[in-house]
Amino acid sequence: PPSALRLPPPMLRAVLARQAIFRRASAPRKFRPRFHSTLAWGDGDHGRLGVFPLPDLDSTRSPVSFHPRVVDAIAGLEVAQVSCGSTHTLFLTAAGDVFGCGSAADGQLGAAAALEEPEPFRIEELPRNCTHVAADSASSALA
Repeated sequence: PPSALRLPPPMLRAVLARQAIFRRASAPRKFRPRFHSTLAWGDGDHGRLGVFPLPDLDSTRSPVSFHPRVVDAIAGLEVAQVSCGSTHTLFLTAAGDVFGCGSAADGQLGAAAALEEPEPFRIEELPRNCTHVAADSASSALA
């Protein structure tokens, strides 16, 4: 039931924006695995959640995950920051590596990415000492 999961206001706004991804530290206790993990749910169109396969509800809707799921491709990595664009997501690890998934149609996941990357992968052309990432509708930035 919806009342069983109480989210802080910023997370609730993200859920209402059709996608939400958050670090293990901000997850409600019942969703906290014992290892470093990143959880994702919401609209999985373009592979932007980094979790798959997602059930396709019908031919007119994009794949959706209604419950938090572990992003397996980066399980075990300590994710320090997550940034969600309209069709892609960036994950910054505590070590400074940047992983991305989702649409790369406008180059937002780097030059080596396929048009859609449903599984997070390390963006090799980026430096390994990043401290911040940001995703917008069709662009990415880092510091």
